[in-house]
Amino acid sequence: MKNMVGKLKKIDGAEWVRTDQLSTYYHASDVMTHFGQGNLFPQNKRMAVVYPGSAPQIQGIVNLARKHGAKTALDIDYRPNLWGVAGHGAGESRFVESAKVTAKLQSTLHLFDLIVGTEEEFHSAGGSTDTVAALRAVRRQPLRHAPTRPPCQRTSG
Repeated sequence: MKNMVGKLKKIDGAEWVRTDQLSTYYHASDVMTHFGQGNLFPQNKRMAVVYPGSAPQIQGIVNLARKHGAKTALDIDYRPNLWGVAGHGAGESRFVESAKVTAKLQSTLHLFDLIVGTEEEFHSAGGSTDTVAALRAVRRQPLRHAPTRPPCQRTSG
């Protein structure tokens, strides 16, 4: 466990990786910020809460998780004003089309086992306001790994 926390601190900086009981308790239901579920830590206990501050740090943390067999999830959570494609007063705006946002999202979709978002967020990720076309575009991104389980087989009863 200490080795994993050390690796996280190397990626994100020691001050941004918290292992104290209060931090891990406070973020117990926030699966997007804690590190330590699944294969990395027995009994699904939280090992650390990580506060990445940049895209390279996020990618390093996701790659570390994947290297150790953890499943990864992305909540698109697209807010046009935070991407600089809408003004500060447009914080309530749910969708503003942007090729820059689509390209950035599509460059990282392959890193995740699960992607969640609103219809508008999938429009951004897929580069289309046609929902079906956007979902197809998101699904066309390269898979991070091949399926490991064979499809279910019917048995005669």
